[in-house]
Amino acid sequence: MQPGESGTVTVSYEAEQPGDFYRTVEIYGNIPNNSLMMSFIGTVE
Repeated sequence: MQPGESGTVTVSYEAEQPGDFYRTVEIYGNIPNNSLMMSFIGTVE
């Protein structure tokens, strides 16, 4: 993508058991000297 453009990142999580979860995904790209951290919090029923 060029600067100013947008895109979509799809993340899936397959839980092994019910309950709360907290997961972090680190995305690498052409971001100078950096990466993007995304955190996900939820409850599996």
